[in-house]
Amino acid sequence: MHRVTLPDGLVEGRTTPWFTSDTVPSRLLNDHSTTCWAALRVAAGTVHFTESEGESPRNLVVSAGGDLIIVPHVKHSVSFSDDVEFAITMYVTPGNDTSLDQPAFADD
Repeated sequence: MHRVTLPDGLVEGRTTPWFTSDTVPSRLLNDHSTTCWAALRVAAGTVHFTESEGESPRNLVVSAGGDLIIVPHVKHSVSFSDDVEFAITMYVTPGNDTSLDQPAFADD
């Protein structure tokens, strides 16, 4: 399986707060998709990332210190260890931040 990388020319948009098992929004646990490229970064514990569609659906475990790129418009979900800490950074095309017009990551 090849590692997914960000396309050239994108810049960091916004980053979520660091989520723990107590603060992660429940919508991330069920199938959902993003409207932009994103990166999931794990600071502690593990995140199990599962894509439910796409050309080659990924089923990965990301440990502390690791990261993975999230492809836009591909349904996925996460589960995690009790000691998890992770954040998600959204990426945009310079001068075009409409792909960040998503609900804020607040408690559901």
